[in-house]
Amino acid sequence: MEIWMFTILIFSSFVAALVSGAAGFGGFLLLLPVVTACVGAEIAVPVLTLAQLI
Repeated sequence: MEIWMFTILIFSSFVAALVSGAAGFGGFLLLLPVVTACVGAEIAVPVLTLAQLI
């Protein structure tokens, strides 16, 4: 992966954390399209599932 993908993932994760912290839900729904576009659907779902458990 290139550095711009990491930048997009970090920024979108920060925004999703802010929204899910304020609303109490929605982090997975906001991050799924971004992570899918960056790494593909086969990897995105397990990665986001583990990230939401942490």
